[in-house]
Amino acid sequence: MDLSWYDCIKDWKFYFKLGFGLFFLAVLLYGLLSPLINGITVTDQQKKDARNWMWFTEDKGDFILNYFSFFTIQTNVFVIIWLISSAIFWEQEGRINSKWFGQYMTLAVTTFITITGIVFNVMLLPTLVNQLQTFYAWFTNIVQHMVVPIIMIIYFFIMPREQGSVFTTKEFWKKRMWMYYIYPVIWAVIMLIRGEFRWQAGKVWAYQYFFLNIHKSFYGIPGAIWLLITALLIILIIFSISTLFNLINLKQLKRKYHTYYLNDTTK
Repeated sequence: MDLSWYDCIKDWKFYFKLGFGLFFLAVLLYGLLSPLINGITVTDQQKKDARNWMWFTEDKGDFILNYFSFFTIQTNVFVIIWLISSAIFWEQEGRINSKWFGQYMTLAVTTFITITGIVFNVMLLPTLVNQLQTFYAWFTNIVQHMVVPIIMIIYFFIMPREQGSVFTTKEFWKKRMWMYYIYPVIWAVIMLIRGEFRWQAGKVWAYQYFFLNIHKSFYGIPGAIWLLITALLIILIIFSISTLFNLINLKQLKRKYHTYYLNDTTK
């Protein structure tokens, strides 16, 4: 794993990370800058739901803050930062003592972006089919919700790792699992509080996603029930995906180094 810059730039993984990182950054910036330049718009349904919808179209600061409040955008930012930074600081990738590019920060980023992909395809896509009416709307949504998760998952499984850098399942549950719930919980609490203020003020995008809006029913199901269903789904995704991915990595290292962990109950 000791590489010189010359060795690094000959490695296709360097261009894979840097290329996709910059491409995803360009898509994210397009989604941000295009409305700021061409005009902020809202849908007819949003006009019906928010009595002060015009405030949003006139307030670019509110638009920017709202844009970066989406779980999708935040997790895309995590992936972009990780891919580009990992390409630059290649010597830290997969090392036991690496805080930002080791196994468990990378697993956290991969788990969060996987949540984005699963929730979009399972819960959000059916509600957006009639709203995404332009090629660019479909393009940005497909990239941010499907392509980014797939690329991050692919690289997660092929990235180099030092021997001993992956915990056994029981060790992972004990030492790292609980940490992966901190960010989603903080995000959800802030969005619910922010959403209540915006809802009372009659603003557009009171809640980032329909399953956060406890004031409205969707498909005949009250918003509070949707919130509970989504919370349980995300809890399950975090536990199952992070455990599964960690277990796969553990088995990869076993095959590579032909070693066994004494307290590993999965072998």
